[in-house]
Amino acid sequence: MTDTSNVPPGDSLAAHEIGNDLTGGQLGDLQILRRLGRGGMADVYLAKQVSLERQVAVKILRASLANDNNYVERFRREARAAAKLSHPNIVQVYDVGRSDGRYYISQEFVDGRNLREQVDREGPLSLQRALDVMLGVAAALDAASEQGITHRDIKPENIMLSSKGNVKVADFGLARIANPDFQSELTQVGLTLGTPLYMSPEQVQGKPVDVRSDLYSLGVTMFHVLTGRPPFEGETPLAIAVRHLHETPPRISAMRMDDHVPDWVDEVVARLMAKDPKQRFDSPSRLVDYLHKKVDQSGGQETLGTLPVRLAATKTLQSVMSSEPTSTARRLLWLAAIALPLMGLAAGIVSARHRSDVADLLSTEAATVQPQESVQRQFFEAMRINTPAAWQAVWVSFPEAKSAENKIYAAKARIQLARLYDQQNLPESAERLARQVMNDPDLPPHLTAIAMAQCENALRGMNKHDEAAQLGDSLNRKWKELSTEGQSLFRIAVPRGVLDRLEL
Repeated sequence: MTDTSNVPPGDSLAAHEIGNDLTGGQLGDLQILRRLGRGGMADVYLAKQVSLERQVAVKILRASLANDNNYVERFRREARAAAKLSHPNIVQVYDVGRSDGRYYISQEFVDGRNLREQVDREGPLSLQRALDVMLGVAAALDAASEQGITHRDIKPENIMLSSKGNVKVADFGLARIANPDFQSELTQVGLTLGTPLYMSPEQVQGKPVDVRSDLYSLGVTMFHVLTGRPPFEGETPLAIAVRHLHETPPRISAMRMDDHVPDWVDEVVARLMAKDPKQRFDSPSRLVDYLHKKVDQSGGQETLGTLPVRLAATKTLQSVMSSEPTSTARRLLWLAAIALPLMGLAAGIVSARHRSDVADLLSTEAATVQPQESVQRQFFEAMRINTPAAWQAVWVSFPEAKSAENKIYAAKARIQLARLYDQQNLPESAERLARQVMNDPDLPPHLTAIAMAQCENALRGMNKHDEAAQLGDSLNRKWKELSTEGQSLFRIAVPRGVLDRLEL
């Protein structure tokens, strides 16, 4: 643990502190660049480690915690244990120190966003992306459990997605010290804690926990990222805890907007969330093996595309990356780098179907999207690829006039494409597609409402705030006309940022 208490007065953080923001200050070897966020335990900053000329994330403990000697000792012990973990799916802890009276942790800076931010901004993850996340987190938990470390606070906020698509688990070893008296605080009305949303029943009851508790929290997290909300919510932490103890969560397949999740995915999440730890997977590696088995049995069908190839490669790479980089490991990494694109190409060739009649109808760009056997599979293919051409292929390949099912999937595809255009900062295109769905009187009311929400968001992106406000008023009225199921589907499909603006 680094102690840099005796820094020169000119480098003191206090000299740079403005409104509790430490930007511009010096923390030992760390130059504070900007604040990234605030939590109940610490403020998080981006900093430059001067000696190594690298960017790091720095968590600076709140002063109220730093004055508690028992807490500080737990903090030092657990942070040191976390620093021993080295794995590609774990945010690496570099140092634990004290400077100018402040305790801090410096760790790997992940350029990206956490899962909660991702879902709030863009809605539920695709099935393939969610399974990638499950594999990454399971690999991280497996590596930690081998070192005798239980995370205790697996939740979307602690799972990072880097700009390159890598999955990273943060805050290993710190959860057990963040709130050691949690059980006694459950009854405090108004206590603001995200953790109870993802806690295992044994953790809520204050019983001993092991990696199976983390697996329960992973199951709750997967439910959240696949549906857009956690399975159990309530007015107080106690109410949420009681639901974890006694209630069975709904099936994910009943809550997805795309109306299809393989049965085995439902079964995996349900098994992770079993009330009795003995009924869950007994280790993260067993979970990974089971995922491989189920994907292999599916033959790569359902919505998974080339996921069987990617799962096998991921497992190999994880085993290589978690070991010393021997010459054999380096050869395997080079082979994987060469083979993965080739295997992906081969998978595409094997699954190809000849549909020249449909391809002729598509534009030059859309013709590059492989035609499927049904509108449902075409929609799933679009979910996997997520390009404008892929979404357009849904209604071009399967004309809406031919069946009610085609019309429904065309509307869903337009909504998804509008969302994609919104992410690409093309609000005019997003508005046009959303209005096409809004103005179709033959569609189910919840799809109309979802399209209205997407249009409202696009109008704000175009700085048409008055028009957006008027549409928001109409949407509030439309919401009240929806059935309970329709309201549930609406909440799942619409990003939280939009929901927060509406009076729902």
